[in-house]
Amino acid sequence: MSRALDPPDGSDPLAATTTPIPTRRPTHLEDPVHPDATEQPATEQPQPEALLPADDSERGDVPGWVLVTLMTAGLVLALWAIAGPALTSVFETAISRVTAFG
Repeated sequence: MSRALDPPDGSDPLAATTTPIPTRRPTHLEDPVHPDATEQPATEQPQPEALLPADDSERGDVPGWVLVTLMTAGLVLALWAIAGPALTSVFETAISRVTAFG
């Protein structure tokens, strides 16, 4: 079945414009355009201490998220201690009104 836009000879109009998809991409060492293409891969693995930054002055400090978490927990406990009895009475009153309805 032929469509109206197909060429009359039955050829694929996109065949000349498409390029084959490569099976794998070249690595940066195989790519002639990449600046590292002439370098040889490293044979030695870096030592763990070489991976650490030289200036590690913040390593012993408490992270900010820990302080935020502790301060939030403290605020919740303080509000609960102050408003706890009032919230309990509001809850008990609401439950008693709902159960008295039925």
